[in-house]
Amino acid sequence: MMHSVQAHEADAGLARNPQFCERDASTFPLDICFAIPHGGSSHGDVYLAFSGKFEQKRGWAAAGPGTVMSDAVMFVFYPSENMQNLTIGVRSATGHYPPELDDRLFSKLETSYNAFDASTGLYEASLICRGCATDLQRRHLSAEGEAWIWAYNYLQEIQSDDPSFGLGLHSHYDSFHFNVHSSGSDDQTGQLRVSSERESRLLEGDHEDSGWSTESPSLGILHGTLMTLAFLVAFPSGAAVMRSRAASSFSLHVCIQLGGVLLCLCGATAIVVHIGLSALTSHVSTHTALGLLLVISVCTQVATGYLHHVRYVRTHSRSTVTHVHVFAGRASIVLGFANTATGLTGTFLFKHAIAAWVAVAAVLLLWLSLFLWLQQRRSSNHAGDKKAEADYELVVQQMDDD
Repeated sequence: MMHSVQAHEADAGLARNPQFCERDASTFPLDICFAIPHGGSSHGDVYLAFSGKFEQKRGWAAAGPGTVMSDAVMFVFYPSENMQNLTIGVRSATGHYPPELDDRLFSKLETSYNAFDASTGLYEASLICRGCATDLQRRHLSAEGEAWIWAYNYLQEIQSDDPSFGLGLHSHYDSFHFNVHSSGSDDQTGQLRVSSERESRLLEGDHEDSGWSTESPSLGILHGTLMTLAFLVAFPSGAAVMRSRAASSFSLHVCIQLGGVLLCLCGATAIVVHIGLSALTSHVSTHTALGLLLVISVCTQVATGYLHHVRYVRTHSRSTVTHVHVFAGRASIVLGFANTATGLTGTFLFKHAIAAWVAVAAVLLLWLSLFLWLQQRRSSNHAGDKKAEADYELVVQQMDDD
C-alpha cells in the first residue's frame, strides 16, 4: 500500500497545508485524501478538504478527531444522487454504534467547493464548520497526540442527497496526525484544496514515521459467521435430528447442539473482544439485548436438556422441564434467525449479506420442512403397517376359530 509522509515545506513563500492521503488500487479501490489549513484558529472554525474516488459511485469516506470510532465526530462524504458532486454531513456516534447526523453541527456546515472531475474520477470538496473547533477539540484532547481517524467503505450503494443516509460498517480505518486548530487556506483567500500530487504531508512533530496498519473488522465478521452457523445451521439441525427417531438420534442431537453452544459462546467472545464489554453494556441495541438473551437461553438449554434426560431415563415420561426445554429451544431458534438479520443491518455489505441470509434461510427451512415431512410420512406408514399387520392377525385368528 502506498503511504508517504513528507516534511512541512514552504511553497512560493507561503506555508503549505498539511494533508493525509491513503491510496491503494492493488487489492481494493482505496484512494482518499484529507487536508486542513496551516496556521492557528482565531474564530473557532474548522476547515477540511477532501479528495477521493468512489469506484462505480459506491461507498463513503469519513474523518474526525481521535484514534477510535467510539463517541467520534466525523465529517462524512459520499456520492450524491446525480453523482456529480458529494453529499456532506457531520455525524456523531454513541459508543461503537454507527454515527448519526448531528443536526446542531450540521447547521454550522458550509461548503465552499463540491465537484466531480470526470477526467480523473475524483470527487473533491472543501468545507467549513463554523464554531465547531470546541466540539472537535473535546475529542481531540482525549486522543494521543493530535490524532485524527479515517474510515472508508468501498462497497455500500448509497448515491443519495440525504445527509443522514444510514451507513453500513466501515471496511477499513486507521488514524493519522495533524493539527485540528486551524483556519483559512494557504493564502487565506482561496479555497482549501487537496494538492494535485495527492501525497501525505504532515506537520513536523505531528506524526512519527512508525508505520501504520489498516484494520478490518475481522472479529466482527467472525462473530457474525459463528452466530449464523449456530442459529441457522446447528440448532435447527440438532432439533430436526431428534425427530427422526433413529437409534442414534439422541447422540446426534446432543453432539450437534453442544457444537452449536460452542459456536455461540465463541461468537459472543469474539464481539466482546472486538468492541469491549463496557461498550456493549453501556449502549444496548435491540440486536445486543436479544443476543445476550439468546446466549443465556442457549446455556440454560444445556441444563434443562440434561435434567430432562435424567428424569426420562428414570420415568420414561415427560415433565415440566421437558416442556421448558422444547419450548425454549424452538423460541431460541426463531429469535436466533431474526437476530442474525438484525446484526446484518450494520455491515458494509448490507444488501449482499441480507440476500445471502435470505437464500441460506430459505434453503435451510426447505430442507427442514422436507426432512420433517419425510419423517412424519415414514412414521405414518410404519403405524399403518402395524395396524394392517394387527388386522391381518385378527382375521387369521377368526378364521382359525371358525
